Amino acid sequence: MGLLSSFATAVLLTLQIAVQGSAPQIDRSGDVGKLVKENDFVFALFYTPWCYWSRQFIPEFEKAANLMPNVKFAMIDCMKYGKALEEYKITEYPTVKFFTDGKEHPFTGPRTTPGVISWLKKHSETDHYLNTAEEADKFLAGKSLNVVGFFPGEASTHAKEDFLHAARHYDDVLFSETNQTEVMLHLFENHGVKEFLEKGFAPGFTFDGLKKKIEAKTHPVVVMFTEHPDPADKMAVYTEDDTGISFLLHFVNVHRFPAVVRFPSMALPGTNAEQIDYGPMFEDGRPLVVMFVPAGTTGSTAGEKSAVETEFIAAARKLRGEFLFVLSSVSHPLEKRLMDLTAVDEEESLPVVRLVTINPMGHGNYHAALKHKLEASQITASGIETFVRDFQVGKLPLFLRSEPVPDEADNDGPVRILVGDTFEKEVMDPRYDVLVEFYAPWCGHCRKLEPTYKELGRKLSGIETLKITKMDATRNEIKEMKISAYPSLFLYPAGKKSEPIAYRGPREVSDFVSFLQKTCTHSFDPSTPPKDEPVEDGLLANIEL
Repeated sequence: MGLLSSFATAVLLTLQIAVQGSAPQIDRSGDVGKLVKENDFVFALFYTPWCYWSRQFIPEFEKAANLMPNVKFAMIDCMKYGKALEEYKITEYPTVKFFTDGKEHPFTGPRTTPGVISWLKKHSETDHYLNTAEEADKFLAGKSLNVVGFFPGEASTHAKEDFLHAARHYDDVLFSETNQTEVMLHLFENHGVKEFLEKGFAPGFTFDGLKKKIEAKTHPVVVMFTEHPDPADKMAVYTEDDTGISFLLHFVNVHRFPAVVRFPSMALPGTNAEQIDYGPMFEDGRPLVVMFVPAGTTGSTAGEKSAVETEFIAAARKLRGEFLFVLSSVSHPLEKRLMDLTAVDEEESLPVVRLVTINPMGHGNYHAALKHKLEASQITASGIETFVRDFQVGKLPLFLRSEPVPDEADNDGPVRILVGDTFEKEVMDPRYDVLVEFYAPWCGHCRKLEPTYKELGRKLSGIETLKITKMDATRNEIKEMKISAYPSLFLYPAGKKSEPIAYRGPREVSDFVSFLQKTCTHSFDPSTPPKDEPVEDGLLANIEL
């Protein structure tokens, strides 16, 4: 072993010893899944011994472990347990994750012992007990999302446990509980619950009926308070003998958002749209039903609603809980980003409706959403309901974005241009070997490859069985196609179209030619003259025409 190798080994051993520390309660088995099953709270540090920032954080992490006995701390050496990288999507070091009831949360606090303890207490002790009406008033003051549970006596023990578990699942919702009748009635009579019920905003519930249950202490009662701008969304009420953790999570998820989430240009009067956090909406997991309307034409700023907006809201209220409904215009930067996500072009006639789900084959730079399009003539309350019901039973076709089909006269260069609507015809033709470059216009690597790729296309243009092609993957979509980076190059061999071959080699013309000779179904002679060069043969070779 050489001197440098010996030195490197010694350094790594030293670092391993340093990070093992002296906190025996920290798990170092690398089996996070087992820990999550066995513990209510798991705080996991994914690190590598050579990472400077990992070494800086580890002493703080170990000190916090000694001070938080209710949380299981774990350290996962990603050099030793490489599978954790993929399983937990680790892309940088150190990465810290908090698991509660099996659900994963990113650690967003300071990397200090006090910072860790403060953050963990907030996320593991999320329930507050309300003893008095004054405490209830303070709890609700200045907070946007609050859930209050009334759990009277032993009959509500199981419901209370479910409530406590549900409280751990949210960063943006605060939970509190009480078993005091006078506290719960104070909330009803002094924080708008009575008026909300009397206006009929909670079908199936009345103030007198809930008051009797609270006074009799026979049923748990859960109320969620919000600051949603529509009066019908201000709060929500639930009461049953057994709430159940799954129902409580569903209840909070449904009312965490208004019946219709309004993007900035569509905000109701009195709403500070610039302070709305739209992030949780995209993390919710439910399908989105998004309607785009023309800028400045709905009258929402005057507190009015257009006919199409009224239809959309009616559908949203009927289907609330199963889908998230979103109303957007097309002028604000956030709205333009939403248009891009849902494949709505600026030249499209409005209104348009898209139903959107997460694309498991996509990512931030490649078609993150699967989309379905509702025809304009069907944008009514009943039409939207039929649309989403068809989606639920798998009857809706995918809407795949495509640029216009290029004119044939403009598409006879050395590299043939593909769009979404021509991909099947051109690439899947079993007679041809087809090399496709999936690129992005903004990608520097793609621009660097462009002259080489054109030269490749020119050089091989005389091969009748081979096509060199490219497609803007940001403006065209192919069903079940996964693009992990730009540019991505795939050969679709003749007769084997279901088995495309990725090219990951050097990007010189000779390297591409070598790859194609090895992988194409049809053999070819790379010295075959290109189409734009005359064939030189015999006496005619030296004649200038």
